[in-house]
Amino acid sequence: MAKAGRRLRDPNSRTARHYAAALGFGIAPTSSLCDRLMNKYPSLDLHAEAEQARDALCDRKLAILSNGGPRMLDAFIAPSGFVGRFVDLISVDRAKSFKPDPICYALVEPALGVAKGEVLFVSSNGFDVAGDKDYGFPVAWIQRTEGTPAPGRSDVGHRSSRGSANDLAVPSRQEM
Repeated sequence: MAKAGRRLRDPNSRTARHYAAALGFGIAPTSSLCDRLMNKYPSLDLHAEAEQARDALCDRKLAILSNGGPRMLDAFIAPSGFVGRFVDLISVDRAKSFKPDPICYALVEPALGVAKGEVLFVSSNGFDVAGDKDYGFPVAWIQRTEGTPAPGRSDVGHRSSRGSANDLAVPSRQEM
């Protein structure tokens, strides 16, 4: 993971190395492995609740903030059934850094024309939840693995991925 404040020149390559190393199986993130990982990204399966959440949040202003590059995000969204559903696909390429660097989270407000308090940041990644919280966003953490403790440096409680998207207190587009 990049240290806060560190600027990186090759976001897509760095993203691949980060995820390959994060697998935790002691596998070196070689160029070949990173290429295979990045080529798999556009065909990842959606989580079981993704379509239900999409439908339940249809009156919400949605965006993605990702460590992935714009081409990677476009390639992932195209086959997902979510095309046109997001106001913006925000890549940290714009900040030339990686989350959890606060400069990445600062991309959200101007991109969406909202204040911090109007954002509900939803993630299952502990580093992201902690970074979001440190930046000042309200956060909902999706606990994808039973028994996983809440991310460090956060005061978010457990929310199972088996819960309903309707349980999220997200302002509707009309309220924003």
